[in-house]
Amino acid sequence: MSALVGDRRLPKPPPENPEAEASLLGAMLIDSLVYTDVVRGRIAPADLSRENHRAVLRAILNMMGAEQIAHMRDGSYLINLSRGTVVDVEALASAVRSKKLAGAALDVYPDEPESNSDDFTSVVRGLPNVILTPHIGGSTPQAP
Repeated sequence: MSALVGDRRLPKPPPENPEAEASLLGAMLIDSLVYTDVVRGRIAPADLSRENHRAVLRAILNMMGAEQIAHMRDGSYLINLSRGTVVDVEALASAVRSKKLAGAALDVYPDEPESNSDDFTSVVRGLPNVILTPHIGGSTPQAP
């Protein structure tokens, strides 16, 4: 896992233990949030090997929650292109409504429709300055 905060890439700890790695990144993330206007999360495919996939997903659950968002600069933006469960969408919605965050952009969600005929519901849907795009990256020719 790695994180990009502003124009700074947080260092990548050794991958032996995904939970310890996420904890370390989480601590570094909080220290860095006060200095940036945009926070973008990304998990590289190499971080999700068969051996550690479930451990990584457990470790990053709500990594950007109310506590982390509270450390972000007022009026900043949050972009999540990694995994839907990385961001606590309830905390995100609250931060956008209160104008703590100026906005957000998401293309991954904790609960995604399984087909085109299923409804998409989310607490962030319809909020001002929130861009929601369909999570279709896996459907592209470039996807592994």
